[in-house]
Amino acid sequence: SNVPSLSLDDSKYIEDNIESYGEELTELPAETWDSSIYLWMGSHWDVIIDLWTLGEGRSDLVLSAKVYETNNEYKFNCFHSLFFRRIVVIIFYLVFVIQIST
Repeated sequence: SNVPSLSLDDSKYIEDNIESYGEELTELPAETWDSSIYLWMGSHWDVIIDLWTLGEGRSDLVLSAKVYETNNEYKFNCFHSLFFRRIVVIIFYLVFVIQIST
């Protein structure tokens, strides 16, 4: 499989975060990719994908992952939690600024 399985603890943590958010996640529309973020880190892509809910449309929740290319295949390593978008955008901006200044 190109996506490793999560432990039961990690799966439960993510489920609890989604439930405490109070909205039901829904399928991602095409416009998800207009606002999602990706950044080349030299050996992989760091990807932040906006998540959508039935009630809000684009929500403050994101899925974070690293994407590696190995033997002409893509391997996905999802972070073990969901983050609020505003925090992740700030972190990505800081990483980008540091890369440019070095």
